[in-house]
Amino acid sequence: MGSLMNLPLSVPVVAGWGFWLATGLLLVVWARRTREADLRGHSFRTAPRPATARPKSGVQVGRPGSAGDAFSELQAMLEPEPDLSSARRPGD
Repeated sequence: MGSLMNLPLSVPVVAGWGFWLATGLLLVVWARRTREADLRGHSFRTAPRPATARPKSGVQVGRPGSAGDAFSELQAMLEPEPDLSSARRPGD
């Protein structure tokens, strides 16, 4: 470091350092603008449109105007369906 302090400050050395610092400053500004432009471009991209929700198979969709008893619907859903294969036929 001592040898750098003893270096005479001539015009080419000062001009070189000035060029070096100006180039670094321009690169910093360029990188910052590029990053901000990427962030701005990413925020303006269109968001994917939400798909319309389709009911799964076997799910019955109620009518918007019909008002039913929620408890009776729940009870009907929770009751097991009668097993028709093991039911006895008349005459068996």
